[in-house]
Amino acid sequence: MPRVSVVISSYNRRHLLAAALRSALQQRQVDLEVIVVDNGSMDGTQDDLAGCQDPRLRVIRNEVSLGSVGGRNTGLAEAGGDWVGFLDDDDLWSPEKLHAQLEAADAARRDWVYTGCVHIDGQNRIISGRPPLPPDRVMEELPFRFVIPGGMSNLIWRRGYLDVDGLLDPRLPFPADWDVSLRLARRGPPAAVRRPLVAYRQHESNMSRNAVRFRQELDLLEEKRADLAGGGPLDWGLQHRFIGSEALRAGSRLGALKAFSRAVAAGDVGSFPRAMASVLPSGVRRWLHRSLVSDTRWLEEAEAWLEAFRLELE
Repeated sequence: MPRVSVVISSYNRRHLLAAALRSALQQRQVDLEVIVVDNGSMDGTQDDLAGCQDPRLRVIRNEVSLGSVGGRNTGLAEAGGDWVGFLDDDDLWSPEKLHAQLEAADAARRDWVYTGCVHIDGQNRIISGRPPLPPDRVMEELPFRFVIPGGMSNLIWRRGYLDVDGLLDPRLPFPADWDVSLRLARRGPPAAVRRPLVAYRQHESNMSRNAVRFRQELDLLEEKRADLAGGGPLDWGLQHRFIGSEALRAGSRLGALKAFSRAVAAGDVGSFPRAMASVLPSGVRRWLHRSLVSDTRWLEEAEAWLEAFRLELE
């Protein structure tokens, strides 16, 4: 039985998937299996996966896409490792990611663990990054705001540790990472590795076009986690900030400005400078992120392991 099962669900992203898969199979000092769910791809993904002869790789194909949650649940149901985790098909891992997380979990005697991340662009260049909150702060703030960076590509947890059937909630595709974290938090605090071992890719998304659906799912999430929050509401200002950031990535400055304005109205004063910056050219915003928001030493550590992935693009 492998120590860790890694689930990657992919739909029509063969080139991004190839790099993500390499980063999973290159994990050091960990006995693992990698389950790739080809979630109805029609871009040659099936042929590429057939050419990979690594015995640790298992491929499952859904003939039609079951959506992000359906694809992930397909793989999760087949996982046989002591620990499980997801890697999104457009993200990357440091070769030390899983080993470091397992060591931290064993040392702290915890059953779920997160690490830190940097944000990257389509050329694997770092946009920004800084250390995550420590576990005690995560437990305090998680019922109100999602504070674990890197989303689904970050967490690993002991298989069977989620409540109910151990699968993702099909009603919550957008905030799935937050929902999983809350379900794990009910069982106890996490361990943490304060190193940048995940590269979370930022690119155009459809969040700005699905803002209404996102709000509906957050309403449901707010109800699900009420027992953890003492009746307090979600931090809606931060949620509007997230929608604004997604609108910027989709190229909608007006949509971003509206969302950041709503965030400020909801009490998120940190969105005021973001609203002002939304009218700036993307290159200037990138410089501001690296210079004013990021931790220089944090970025330098991530640069060391991301260099190999950048060279593959040349």
